[in-house]
Amino acid sequence: MTVKDGLKKLKDRIRVWLVALLALILIDEVVKEGYLFKFEDLFTLEFTHEKLFVAVAAMLVAYEIHQKRKTSHEEALNKKGEG
Repeated sequence: MTVKDGLKKLKDRIRVWLVALLALILIDEVVKEGYLFKFEDLFTLEFTHEKLFVAVAAMLVAYEIHQKRKTSHEEALNKKGEG
């Protein structure tokens, strides 16, 4: 396995790890607090599960956007090279 293959697998796993982390945050919230998500906790000064969930979800969205743009850019370069 080359370094390039290893990095490709890592990129594929990032999405899985972020989704798993989101699920674990919600499970921990239900176990500790007894509810899934409380929007009021987003606006407190304390660090809460909800704030962590939003931060990880934002990371997942940013990663997906980055991957989509990268793929689109690579496809455009391939088309330009063919034409």
